[in-house]
Amino acid sequence: MPLRKLISTISLLLAGVSIFPPPMSAADSDASLRAFMLDYQKTTSDLQTAANLAQWDAYNDGTDAAFTLAAEKSLALSKYHSDPGKFQMLKNLLDSAKNLTPFERRAAEKALLAFEQNQLPVELLEKMTNMSTEIEQIFQNFRGELDGKSYSNNELLDKLREGTDSEERRKTWETLKLVGEQVAPKLIALAKLRNEAARKLGYDNFWQMSVRFQEYDPENLLNIFAELNRLGKPLFAEVKEEMDAELKTKFGVDLVKPWHYDNPFFQQAPPSKEVNPCDFYDKKKREDIAAISVKYYTDIGLPVDEILKRSDLYERENKCQHAFSFDIDAKRDVRI
Repeated sequence: MPLRKLISTISLLLAGVSIFPPPMSAADSDASLRAFMLDYQKTTSDLQTAANLAQWDAYNDGTDAAFTLAAEKSLALSKYHSDPGKFQMLKNLLDSAKNLTPFERRAAEKALLAFEQNQLPVELLEKMTNMSTEIEQIFQNFRGELDGKSYSNNELLDKLREGTDSEERRKTWETLKLVGEQVAPKLIALAKLRNEAARKLGYDNFWQMSVRFQEYDPENLLNIFAELNRLGKPLFAEVKEEMDAELKTKFGVDLVKPWHYDNPFFQQAPPSKEVNPCDFYDKKKREDIAAISVKYYTDIGLPVDEILKRSDLYERENKCQHAFSFDIDAKRDVRI
């Protein structure tokens, strides 16, 4: 501190004059928090929309350039939330504000959580973002090779659904899993890095941190699923036994293997003997199926024309192979 300023400060203190600003009143805190949140919501809305648009392009393009841009835009949002000054300011304002509406307080609390989980070195945030994006791109661009021919995920699922030879089904099922060889080491490295980041923020691991930032209690969540498992296991075993008996007869085997199921992750049951929903669509073109969907939603008062104009419905090389819906801007730009 310059000598003149030091002498001036000492003089003020000797005269009994406070050199610190008076504490902010509750009304001032409320107003300051509202101003902070207006700026925060505008800034993060722009950053999030830019990140979502870049991610949408990456999902539909699959090129290195598209995924690089998606990583940059995602990192920009994380870097904004990594600002320790903004984090502390919001924390102080939220602590001192008294007359917020429940909506205002909830919005500020959610913003605080977003800041808190990004209080990490920028280099670490960048590394995690780039590693995650690289893994996403591998999953998206991967096409399994079977008997010298490349197949999309949907084509392999069709073969699994239609195939009747156990050995051919095994080869198809294993082809669906080949992407694991490419991503496994990278996933392990990313998990270790995320756990390192979680420990920097005071958590045991990334899973625990993620659950906490979604405002769940990890132990309570595990207890809920343990109870669901306990209640559902007997019924699951009963249904699976019946299902496996059908599959043994269908494929002429004594032991049902994973490739005898139509879904490689056992996420849905095979069609029943009485009805196969796919039979309704087997003879229809993809455009016909889209038209049926449009008519259904229109008939129940939920027109989807604007959604479809922005969407990308059909399969092609390097495009994301899985169905999803995407809210681009938390307003009206929804795509599938």
